[in-house]
Amino acid sequence: MQFGPLVRGGARRLGTHLFAALAVALLLTLPDHLYQLANPAYKVAFDPDEFGALVVVAFLVVAIRRAWLLAGALAFFGLLQLSQLLHFAYFGSLIAPHAVGLFFQEQGEIWQSLLGVAPYMLMPVSAVAVAYAAIVWLWRKTHRQTLNLLCPSLILLALLPIMPMKAYGTAKPQKFYPNPKSTSLKNTYYAVSFFLGKDLPEQLSGKPPKTYLPYQVIKHAPPGPINIVVVMGESLGYSHMSLFGYERSTTPRLESLKGDPGFVYHRAIAGGISTKASLPLFFNIQREPDNVQHMFRYESNLMKMAKAQGLATHYISNQTSHLSTYSGTEYADHYLTKENMEPLYRKEYDAALVTALKRIDLAKSNFIVLHQRNAHSPYHYNYPPAFERYPTANLDRYQFTVNTYDNAVGFTDHVLHEIIQTVKQRSKVPTYVFFTADHGELIGEDGKYGHAMLEPGVAAVPFILYAHRGDAGKIAQFRAMQHPSHYEIGKAIARVLGYEVVNPNEKDGVFYINGANLDGSAGYLAYTKGPGTNVLRVE
Repeated sequence: MQFGPLVRGGARRLGTHLFAALAVALLLTLPDHLYQLANPAYKVAFDPDEFGALVVVAFLVVAIRRAWLLAGALAFFGLLQLSQLLHFAYFGSLIAPHAVGLFFQEQGEIWQSLLGVAPYMLMPVSAVAVAYAAIVWLWRKTHRQTLNLLCPSLILLALLPIMPMKAYGTAKPQKFYPNPKSTSLKNTYYAVSFFLGKDLPEQLSGKPPKTYLPYQVIKHAPPGPINIVVVMGESLGYSHMSLFGYERSTTPRLESLKGDPGFVYHRAIAGGISTKASLPLFFNIQREPDNVQHMFRYESNLMKMAKAQGLATHYISNQTSHLSTYSGTEYADHYLTKENMEPLYRKEYDAALVTALKRIDLAKSNFIVLHQRNAHSPYHYNYPPAFERYPTANLDRYQFTVNTYDNAVGFTDHVLHEIIQTVKQRSKVPTYVFFTADHGELIGEDGKYGHAMLEPGVAAVPFILYAHRGDAGKIAQFRAMQHPSHYEIGKAIARVLGYEVVNPNEKDGVFYINGANLDGSAGYLAYTKGPGTNVLRVE
């Protein structure tokens, strides 16, 4: 028997199959990128790992032999994509896992709303139609020359329950929340998986959902020409800042500003103990740790309000894009994350944020978010060698941690001072630089390290304001704050933007520290602020 023709025939089939799978994977991502051209607020970006997984799915799709099975698979994928794109076209936000169930509860209202804005729905529908028509055409041209796999449609069906089963047992629902730069297929599949695996079983068990009254946002006059810079630190507790009395001189540059009338600093309390929870709580000015509907609907989002007041909006982060979920990046005119910033970060570390700031025209009105990465563990990886003031060799764990963390704090002091100097030199309009951190960090206190623990010490963060050409009355209001929470800081920034945020769910003096999860499922602390700087746990 001659095997040469068989081998060559098999190689040709494999080559055709791989080519078709790659083409189908690209076509499945095409609607997202076409829609992004029509709506720049949609921030999808290419991710090699995500695309690799899509190629595997496309490999199975290409192997389907019956047209009706192919139609079923494409109908399923198309439904996932259209749901996400139509949701974004109408609401301006990605589908939240906790919001999937609303489709079944409010179908009439949803379809009525979509019909009312039908012209805006044309682009996503057309993008999906073009891409899927091309997939069908490609399948018809190649399916007789591709590999014969055993039951590819059954394999696809077997893969579908994987994520719902993971959702059922997950303790970290944020893994199922959408990534602003991921494709509609992935984001919707993860959201539906969470609903099927987590939300639906809880609803069927009779667990009543917690409800809150909607916030009210009162818009006043625009603030006029203004620059607002919000610098979000990373894992920075005030206990290791000499500005707040730490014995080592870790923040000399900030301390040099103490006599400046535009400089304000306070001990503050973060809204959560993890970046994933703290950022959306802060930028949405959210008090309640489990008020997910408020977060998803951007009722009082700072980026949204800034854009509505005519400011150019910028979100620049040295952290990955999934950490900015529900922070309002849909309203950012310019959106850069670690995926874009990594080459510059390797060269300049967090000083890359200063470089990015210098590229923004501060003669115009801007709302700028700069998210640091510096003080995240391992700390010695995230500051330049020139900032190794305290030695790191031949030390026990505790002293090594303290020294590397203090070096990182020293670099944050440098970066924040450079940001302040930049706005002083480049801005001719009133400019407010706000600085806080997503959460604090334990550095050996009671033998504990890091920020995974739900306790007040992990939420102990700094709050700093530097006002350049700022309004004396506004500065005085910030100076009068007492141990402010992230929630209170967010409301104060909103007032600078010309808004008043009214939350009918407030109880006098009660605030919250959320656990690691956005929806409060990892627990939370309720506290009141007593005399001085004490935090009193009340729940």
